[in-house]
Formats: sequence, C-alpha cells, structure tokens
Amino acid sequence: MTHPEEVIQPYRDLVEQAILDSADKWRYRRAVALLPALRAAYEAVGEPGAFGQYLAELRIAHKRRPTFLKTLDAAGL
Repeated sequence: MTHPEEVIQPYRDLVEQAILDSADKWRYRRAVALLPALRAAYEAVGEPGAFGQYLAELRIAHKRRPTFLKTLDAAGL
C-alpha cells in the first residue's frame, strides 16, 4: 500500500481487533499504540479532523470499557 487512504481502514480494523481480543491482557495498550500511525494517515490524506471524529466514535462504541477509555486518556488521545 503506497497511499495513506489505503491504510486507514486496515488500521481501524486492527484497533478494533485489539480492543476485542479478550485473551490479550495488553489489548488496550496495543490498540492505543496503533492510533498515532492512524492519525498520521488521516493527516496525510488531508483529513486531520476525521481522526478526531473516529476517536469520538471509538469512545462511544466502547463506553462500557472504562479501562480502555482510561488508556486512551493516559495516552493523551
């Protein structure tokens, strides 16, 4: 993949998979670690605001996972 827009959905999928991987006790940290690259991809396609919208949607989708939300907050996201 050579175009940033081609990596956005795969990164989003990886974040979701990491969050839902109940066998991995580090799943939330792994998910959050993917987010800077995802933000860079959104910026590279000229849509930095779309990353903020994605984060808002992610918080809503996983509002019942307070540890995940705390991990996001700790990362400054």
